[in-house]
Formats: sequence, C-alpha cells, structure tokens
Amino acid sequence: MTLYKHLEELAVNIGPRPPLSSGEKRASKYIYKILESQADHIQADEFYSISSFSWTFGLILFISILGALSIHFSAFLGLPPAILSIIFFFNEVNTRPILSSRLPRGKSRNITARFNPENETEKIAVITAHYDTSTAGIHFHPKMVKGFRLTFIAVACAVHLVPVLLILYILTDNSLLISLNNLLALYLAVNTAVLLHRELWNRAVPGANDNASGTAVLLNLAEELTKKPPAQTEVWLVATGCEEAGTSGMISFLEKYGTELKDAYFINLDTIGIGDLKYTTGEGMLQLFPCSRELINWCEEITGGELQLSPAENRLMNTDAVTALSRGFKAVSLRAENDEELLPHWHWPTDTVENIRIKNLFLSVKAVKELIKKIDNSTAETEIKS
Repeated sequence: MTLYKHLEELAVNIGPRPPLSSGEKRASKYIYKILESQADHIQADEFYSISSFSWTFGLILFISILGALSIHFSAFLGLPPAILSIIFFFNEVNTRPILSSRLPRGKSRNITARFNPENETEKIAVITAHYDTSTAGIHFHPKMVKGFRLTFIAVACAVHLVPVLLILYILTDNSLLISLNNLLALYLAVNTAVLLHRELWNRAVPGANDNASGTAVLLNLAEELTKKPPAQTEVWLVATGCEEAGTSGMISFLEKYGTELKDAYFINLDTIGIGDLKYTTGEGMLQLFPCSRELINWCEEITGGELQLSPAENRLMNTDAVTALSRGFKAVSLRAENDEELLPHWHWPTDTVENIRIKNLFLSVKAVKELIKKIDNSTAETEIKS
C-alpha cells in the first residue's frame, strides 16, 4: 500500500486514537494486519498504561500546592509533599514512572515486526513510531503553543521553589515568603486547572502528523525490507501505543526486550509530515540526553541532494527516543519543524491529512533506508578490520 493510504487509514478512517481508546485499538489491529503478511516474525505485546499525562502531572502539581499552602499552619508538614512532588516530577518527565505506575491503568499494546537479514545477524536496527494521538488543550492553542516550552520551565521552577521557600520560612520566619508561596500555589493551581480542562472539555485530535506520519513510514518500510533485506542487520519495526500518556509503550517494550537490544540502534519517527526534516542531536524536556554519536554521524553522511537533514535538539516534547536514551540505548529521532522550531498543528484539531507534506514521508523512508545501510556497512567494516 502507498504511504498516503496508510496515512488516510489512520488519520481519517480510524481518526483520533487517544491512549486506551477504541481508536487506538483499531489502529493497532490495522498495523498488525499490514505487518503480519510481510514480517518474518510478529508479536503483539500487551501492557498497562494510564490514559493521559494530564492525570500524572495534575496530581504532581496538586501535591506541590498542598506543600506550598501548608506554610499557613506548618511549614515542617509541608516539606514532605513538596519534596515528593519534585521527585515525582523529575522522574516522570525523564520517563521513569513512579507515580503514574500507581494510577488506574488500562491495556494497550505494542506491535513488533522482525525482518531477518540475508545472512547471519550481526547487528539490530530498531525503527519506532507511536500510533496513538494526543488530546487538544489550551497550552497547544496556535496562539499559545509558542510559549509551551517557557510554560513548562516555569512550572518546573515553581515545583522546585516550593520546598526552598518553606525551608527559608522555617529559618527566617519572614512573612514575605508566605506571599511568595501563595503566588507559586496560585500559578500551579492555574496549570492544574488547564490540565483538568484538557481532559474534561477537549477532544483527541486526528493526529495526521503526530503520529500517523511516522507510522505510515514504518509500514512502508516493511514493504521495502521484504523486497530487499539488509545483509547482516536484523530490523525491528515497532509501533508503540500510549506514547502520549508518557511513552508507556516504549517503556514496556524496553522492559521486555532491552537486554536483547542493548547494542541495537534505535531510529525514532515522530511528527515528520510538516516542516523541514531534522535529526536530533539530543532530547529531553528537563534533562538533555545526547543522541548516539554514530547515528548522528550517519545522518550527516546521508544528507545531500533532495535529502536535506539538519541537526536539532528536541527540548519541546518527550518521544520514544527519550525513553531509549535515558536508559543508555543508542538512539536518534527523525522529525520535522517549521522555521520557529515548532511542530505545526501540534496537538490541535487541525492536525489533518490536508496539512501533511507527502514528500516528507517519502524522504523519511529514504533516510531510514540509508541509515540501515550505514548500520549494515559498519558491520561489514568491523568484520574486515577484525
């Protein structure tokens, strides 16, 4: 099937695919059906996930607010929840689920298709793309999305400042610190309300760019690998669920297959349909995780002619690559940005197929094929040197 057919099936015929929804389930069945007829081995792995990151971070902010307001009766009692909120915030942002793993969860699944090389396997390339979609929200409104990164940093600072102000108040008994803590609590309350509004009054988006675009490329690669497999590189195509709920699918995937894939190369495809194609040199919303130097070098080497890739850090959002990088795996993402280094129509109802640049998808297929060749050739070069 063509790239556009896959894109249309996911973003139009199936439509919105929020985590744990019937739409996500239908998408997983479609992906499984396409890959089943082409892969040498296919596996559907179920896992448990929350339905949205809003519940996790809304609860974290609420705990921080409780710590901040405790200054009115006991700053000492406010320190435990304030410090706990920092621990939860830091780990959840860096894809280490502590709080979210204890919230009500439902079932989703990852689809993993393996393609054998022509000869004996020497290396493994893992190509990933999530197939679920996000829900719209005030932070993603076209007039506000430019400030998304700044808002995130401000929230992070507020959460970290609450226990600092509590300690200073214990030491100095300065009433000004009460007013400052009240302001922090108010700011965090506003952001908590925005997250709650997102879940109660907004709908999931079609997700043509985020991330039917990456999934369509993943499915097209299956056809390419069937026609001409690499010489010595086994390729895994992994469609992950619940990425928009905190990269739950990728976390589960690495928990199950991480030991087997400790030396593998991960190429993540996310939001590649609108804007200029780029490869990431580092990713992470809070802590920056450097991408694989080998993969970065190969991205530089394949750039030329119509395939123009440029380097960029991804500090805007977590991707499945962040989950891999934070656990020490070699990874890079292919994504696209506009001139403002933003994702057009990001998490908004206008993320439809009409806004997709189909050429981007064809170029992404070409880029991944070239990167797989680089991985495969590096295997051959290693053997020659040895």
